[in-house]
Amino acid sequence: MVGIATIIVGRGTGIGFAVPANMARRIGEQLLAKGKVDRAWIGVTVQDVTPDLARELNVPAGAGALINSVAPDSPGSRGNLKSGDVVITVNGKQLQQAHDLLREVLLYEPGRTVAMEVLRSGKRYATHATLASRNEPVPSLIPAQIETSSGKNFGLTIRDGPGGFSPSSRSSGSSCQVTAVIIGSPADRAGILAGDVVVEADGKVDPDTNSVQQATADGHAVLRMRRKEAFFYVALRK
Repeated sequence: MVGIATIIVGRGTGIGFAVPANMARRIGEQLLAKGKVDRAWIGVTVQDVTPDLARELNVPAGAGALINSVAPDSPGSRGNLKSGDVVITVNGKQLQQAHDLLREVLLYEPGRTVAMEVLRSGKRYATHATLASRNEPVPSLIPAQIETSSGKNFGLTIRDGPGGFSPSSRSSGSSCQVTAVIIGSPADRAGILAGDVVVEADGKVDPDTNSVQQATADGHAVLRMRRKEAFFYVALRK
């Protein structure tokens, strides 16, 4: 057996999706032993490294999973993972996209220690994390955005004001909020919406509008955004 079919595309010709056999076997063993499934959790949310983000972060496109938030007192936090890190391997297995990290974590039991290689500020370092049981929803993935840009400005209107507080944001709550996005602008194509909060601008935490303007003055910038409880990075370029 190679897998268990979970979804079949009715209009397709033999197109379906399946749970891999090794994962299905582990789930079956847990159900027999405990009567429930105990999933491993590392405590980070991730997104793909798009070409524009790769250029701004100085990492290869498709290099791995870009961390956009780390839960406090989580396995990832204790493993010294930080937002902006790109996880490139787990136990020696190369990652190419965000989902690869979540899939690899789910292959192990809680309590298992996994080794990781991480890119941070263009440098590679090794770390490890001891996985815990997941007692909250599966970390969300921010859909990758097509980030081609043109035009005279970024098409973004922001204002100073409290952006709320979340421990995983590394923010004191003083940020600036997006009030309007011009359709078809670089900000629109990067996936920014009115109501999003800018929590970092080119690495500066809790930026005000002046800080964001300074970060974008050279025609490009990396912004870390918060949308409700989710965090994600965008690369803007004129």
